[in-house]
Amino acid sequence: MIERGMVPWAPRWRGLTTLAVLAALWAVLELSLGNALIAVRAPMRGALLTALALPLMFTARLAVPRPGSVAALGLTTATVRWLLGGAFIPQVSLAITIEALLVEIGLGWSRRPEAISRPRAALAGGLALAYTAAHPVLFWGLLLGGGHALRLPQGFPGLALFAAVLAAHFLAGGLAGIWALKLLRRYTFRVRAASSPSPS
Repeated sequence: MIERGMVPWAPRWRGLTTLAVLAALWAVLELSLGNALIAVRAPMRGALLTALALPLMFTARLAVPRPGSVAALGLTTATVRWLLGGAFIPQVSLAITIEALLVEIGLGWSRRPEAISRPRAALAGGLALAYTAAHPVLFWGLLLGGGHALRLPQGFPGLALFAAVLAAHFLAGGLAGIWALKLLRRYTFRVRAASSPSPS
C-alpha cells in the first residue's frame, strides 16, 4: 500500500497546482502520442493512452487525498484537450472524463482516500480500460449502431464477442493498474532516498 506521506513533493497546499501540472501532462500525452496513434491508425490506442495516464491519476489521488480529485483531474484534462484542439475532440474529451471518474470509483472513497492498495489499483485500471472498449459503442451507437461502430456481428455472436473484448480490456487494465502503482512506488522511494539527509 502506498500513502500520501510517501509523496514528499505534494504537500496539501500544493494540491491544486499539482492537479494543474498533471492535467497539462495528460493533455500533452493525448495531443502528442494520441494524435500520432490516430494518424497511423494504431489499434487499441485508447487503451494504451489510458494505461499510460494511470500513474498520473494515481498521483492525483496521492497529491490531493480527497474524494473527487481524480475526477477533477480528468475534467480539467478534458477541458484543456478541448481548448487545444486535435482530432475527434468531443469523443476524446468525453472519454477522458468518464475514465477518470471510473478510476475515482475504483480507488474508492474510504476513510483513508490517500491510500492505494494493489486490488484498488487493479480495479481502477480494469474499469478505465474496459471503458475504452465500450466508449465507441456508447458514443457512436446512436449514429451508426453499436455493432457497426466496432464492426461486430449482429445478435448473440456480436454480444459474445463484445463481452470478450470488455473482459480482455478489464484484465489488461488490472495489470496496467498494478504496473502504475509499482512505478509510482519506485519513484517515490527514489525521491525519498534522494531527499533524506546523508548520515554524518
